[in-house]
Amino acid sequence: MTPPPQATSGLAIASLVTGILGFVTLGLGSIAAIITGHLALSEIRKSLGSVGGKGLAIAGLILGYLCVCILALGIVAATAIPSFSTIQNDAQRTRVESDLQAIKLALKSYESRALALPTTEQGLRALVDKPRIEPIPASWRALMEDIPTDPWGHEYRYRFPAQKSAQAFDLFSLGPDGIEGDEDDITNW
Repeated sequence: MTPPPQATSGLAIASLVTGILGFVTLGLGSIAAIITGHLALSEIRKSLGSVGGKGLAIAGLILGYLCVCILALGIVAATAIPSFSTIQNDAQRTRVESDLQAIKLALKSYESRALALPTTEQGLRALVDKPRIEPIPASWRALMEDIPTDPWGHEYRYRFPAQKSAQAFDLFSLGPDGIEGDEDDITNW
């Protein structure tokens, strides 16, 4: 005698349907898929073989949990990315301020050897290569290996005499946008 056909758990079908719905709608139904999936598995286990649909319930659970995990990761990423951006901006600004200090020290050393600061035309290149335009210092040596660039790939800007700084020279980075005179410039004034 053949056993009567198993009835499929309605909760298992509901779990699969809401799991698919949750996956397609990016979250709607995911919690329902998880709840109905667990209820269906419990119902199937208690039925002692008269109710089937275990695979449907497990598929609904997988879709429900997968969607919840994706949503959780999305939320974490959405909150973490701005924090990482802020940290990166702070690190870049700190690097520029450090570079400006190092360049100032090199300029002071240049001034003590040459008895003058480089002109605007000579620029920071005078810290790397002996100037070829007047005034050419009698006592010169390289104070930097190369002209440093800021974190955005722009050479630092130098003006002597200063137009904005209380110091003898203006020294600044154009900031991320590479445009002089706007709010993202980092300066010695």
